[in-house]
Amino acid sequence: LLQGSLGLGEGYQAGEWDCADIPGFIARAKNVRPGPLGRLAITLFDRTRKRQTVERARENVQRHYDDAGIELFEPMLGSSMQYSCAYFDGGAETLDEAQLAKQHLLRRKLALAPGMHVLDVGCGYGTLAKFLAEQESVAVTGITHSREQAAYARRGAGNLGVEYLETDYRDAGGKYDRIVSVGMFEHVGAQDHRTCMECLDRLLKTNGRIV
Repeated sequence: LLQGSLGLGEGYQAGEWDCADIPGFIARAKNVRPGPLGRLAITLFDRTRKRQTVERARENVQRHYDDAGIELFEPMLGSSMQYSCAYFDGGAETLDEAQLAKQHLLRRKLALAPGMHVLDVGCGYGTLAKFLAEQESVAVTGITHSREQAAYARRGAGNLGVEYLETDYRDAGGKYDRIVSVGMFEHVGAQDHRTCMECLDRLLKTNGRIV
């Protein structure tokens, strides 16, 4: 009960409960409409347990990426090592081709110019940061909570003018011409959407752009 849907799923993995009809169970659970007392309990739970503090965000990311290890993610993500959605456009048929198409789409939306400084929030294994630095001759700073991701990204950075920091967006400093963040906002949580956007606004130069 204290861990919500995550606890439910991990309890099933651990063999702590079972059900003959898992899809039916999930469908029924999702359609439950709690009464007034239940709604109050859910509200209190959301405001306390679900709040993504800096420490909780760090714990969640490290548990997901660092504890599992690179051995899990390399076969799953392919050579692009990107964890966010691919973009099947322009004839892309494979995962790697679609991930490359996504990077080109983001590059166009950012409207970069040589010499700009870009912040990649939730940079993952560093693929997009390296791509932008190579394609547009920009400096890129990527931030992540994951030690594994930062270490992996640094190994392939070479002399591209890319740096990777293990920090939270709330603790990031500096001013950037462009900010890009792909697939990270879902982890922020509704309670901190405004805080997140205010932090990114603080980091963005006047007339900058966020994608």
